[in-house]
Amino acid sequence: INEDPFSHDVTSGKALTGRKVRNASKTKFPDGLFSSGLFGEGRSFSYTFEKAGIHPYFCNIHPFMVGSVTVKDK
Repeated sequence: INEDPFSHDVTSGKALTGRKVRNASKTKFPDGLFSSGLFGEGRSFSYTFEKAGIHPYFCNIHPFMVGSVTVKDK
């Protein structure tokens, strides 16, 4: 997620993977859907979205890093 475009599309039941290339990051969804926890350079996380809709996210460390994931039904 972090080094990619800020808007992502995924089908429900499919995983979206985020990978950090530099520094540290913490991706969080304000609706409580998911938090990557703090992860650093070379690390990644994956989350499988089950609920359709638009889910905004942000970085706790870098407040200017915001985006959204649009989840479409299967």
